[in-house]
Amino acid sequence: MQIFNFLLSAMAFLLIVFALHLLYTKQGNRLLNRLLSVHLLTRFGHACILLLIVSGYQVYPVFHKLSMSLFFIAPACSYLYVRCFLNGETRLKKYDFLHFIPALLVLLHLLPVPQKVVNWQHVSHQILIGGHFSVTENTGLLPANFYSAGLFVLTLGYLIVVWWLVLSSGFIRKSKWDTTKIWLFFYLLTVTFFKLLGFVAYLLNVTGASYLGNPAFIIISCLGLLFMMIFILHQPGILYGYILLSGRPRETPEPVKVPVTKKIAATGSNTTGEQQQKYIEAITRLMEEEQPFLAADCQIIHLAQRLQIPVHHCSQAINKAMGKNFRDWLNGYRIRYFIDRYPEEADKMTIESVAFQSGFKNITTFYNAFKKETGQMPKGYFEHSPVR
Repeated sequence: MQIFNFLLSAMAFLLIVFALHLLYTKQGNRLLNRLLSVHLLTRFGHACILLLIVSGYQVYPVFHKLSMSLFFIAPACSYLYVRCFLNGETRLKKYDFLHFIPALLVLLHLLPVPQKVVNWQHVSHQILIGGHFSVTENTGLLPANFYSAGLFVLTLGYLIVVWWLVLSSGFIRKSKWDTTKIWLFFYLLTVTFFKLLGFVAYLLNVTGASYLGNPAFIIISCLGLLFMMIFILHQPGILYGYILLSGRPRETPEPVKVPVTKKIAATGSNTTGEQQQKYIEAITRLMEEEQPFLAADCQIIHLAQRLQIPVHHCSQAINKAMGKNFRDWLNGYRIRYFIDRYPEEADKMTIESVAFQSGFKNITTFYNAFKKETGQMPKGYFEHSPVR
């Protein structure tokens, strides 16, 4: 139990830091940032309420009321986040505000009622033994079951709709598991995991057991929390592309699998003009069709091995025929890929995160290469060439 409390405390700290950053950052898609911050604040509220209860501080009506409002708005925000993420939306539609009606009902429900006292200690006890879906104590103006039953229906309904939206969108059939796809599925699985924990806690309470007294529940919860923290902190493309939206992470994408082309005959230490032309054509075809430059660890030896030509012949072809050293030539491909990709991802990703997807290991190298290739910095370049 102490390990669970420690992990929950660490998770709560990360949640509030990430949520506040998303609320105030001016980078990326602001709509997505705000919607994601609501979800993170909701998880923070869940964690803090549980920590307050197990620590013995059970009377917390103000904090509970604030968190309760978030609980009823979070399912809608999760749905809107996924929909806007898939469609690249930057503004909510007018009818989207209908999703926030339950939150307005909660505010009405929590209005002070004269001569009515809510037993928050009893509410805390019910949360402790069966989670928020098990609360039957009257917490406000509306009937007692409004809290538990209403929250249950909203949570389950929106969870089903979100998965239906993703499965029917065709997004899941994308062949390439890039950072965008990994992030969306990590987000969905995280949301689903926490919702399922709530449903399991409710079912355990129905059977007469407490979820905090169930070893399997505690172990699964601890492993889940630990995995989420480790995954996020070791995925810079996700951490800096969708949560922190800044920084200088180092990312090494999966090696690009390139089929070996037909071996090009080579003899001697120098190449003839005809041989060099063949090398140039083979190298260019490899770079354009297979894009090995997207691998951050791509080196000239990898190209030579894939083309089955001597390394020094490969180097000669690049240096003499193309007039650049290998590193500048390779970064040139990455910069052109970035210029093509960024306008499509500008609403969802930052310059830095697209740069990492383009094969750069750190942001300083990217900015230097961009300036060398275009004569401008990225923001200045796209000001003259507006993002589509």
